[in-house]
Amino acid sequence: MDAEQFGPVRGRHAVSVKPMITFAMALIILAAAVIAIEVIMEFNDPGVLTKDYACGPDYCTRIRGRMGYWIAIPILFLLPVPSLLARALRLGPKAYFEVRQRGLVWGSAWRARGRPWDQVYALDVQRTVQRTNWLLHLLGQDYRCTIVFTNRTQLTFRSNTIGYATLESRVRRYCPAVVRLPLEEQRWRRFRFAWLAIALTSLTAGVAGLLYVDDRITRPRINGAPAFSDSQVVLLVCGYGVAFAGFISGLTAYLMAAPLRPR
Repeated sequence: MDAEQFGPVRGRHAVSVKPMITFAMALIILAAAVIAIEVIMEFNDPGVLTKDYACGPDYCTRIRGRMGYWIAIPILFLLPVPSLLARALRLGPKAYFEVRQRGLVWGSAWRARGRPWDQVYALDVQRTVQRTNWLLHLLGQDYRCTIVFTNRTQLTFRSNTIGYATLESRVRRYCPAVVRLPLEEQRWRRFRFAWLAIALTSLTAGVAGLLYVDDRITRPRINGAPAFSDSQVVLLVCGYGVAFAGFISGLTAYLMAAPLRPR
C-alpha cells in the first residue's frame, strides 16, 4: 500500500512492543523455574530416598497424585503469555500509527495499511476505573481505543502507544461525526481473554481431577474398600460437568469475540 495517497503526515505515534515480549518471556522463565523447583523438591525428599519403594508402584502413584499441582501452578503463570505474544506478533516490529491529511495509516516494518477518514464509523474508548500502575501502562492494559470502520472491521490502539490520548483526539478532530459504540454491543467482547482464562482454568481443573481419580483408583486399599463413596462419585460427576461446560463455553466465547480486523 502506498501511504502517500493519504496525504502528508500530521502526527506519528510509535507503539512499544518490547515490554509485552519481555513480560511474556519473564512469565515463561518463572513457570519453568516453578517446575524445576517442584521436581527438585520431589526427588530430594528424604522420606522418599530412604524407603524401598522409591522406584516402585507406590511412589509412581504418589508422583501421579502430585502432577496436578505440577501442571496447575505453571499454567497460571502462562495464562497471559498467548495474549501478549499474539498482540506483539500482530503489531510487528517498529509498529506505528500515522495521522495523515486524508486518512489513518498503521503498520510496522513488515507492511502498512490505511483507511480514509470517511470510513471511520465509531470509537469505543475504555479506561480502567482503578488507579493504574507502570506495568499496566507498559502492557497497554489501562487504556484501549477501538476504531470501528463502516465495514465493521476494527482497529485497536492501547496505552503502550506513545501519545495515545493525542492520537484519539486527532481521530476525533478528523472525524467529527464519529459515534460512540453502544455499550450493549461490545460488553461481552471486552472480556475476550477472560473467556480464554476461564477455558484454560476449566481444562486445568479437569486434568487435575483425572489425575486425582487415577491416583485414588491405583492406590492400594484395605479389604477391597471402594475408591470412592456414592457422594464422592456425584461430586466428581458434577465437577467434570462444570469443567467441561466452562471449557466449551469459554473457548466458544473467546473465538466468537475475535474482532474483524482490517486487511
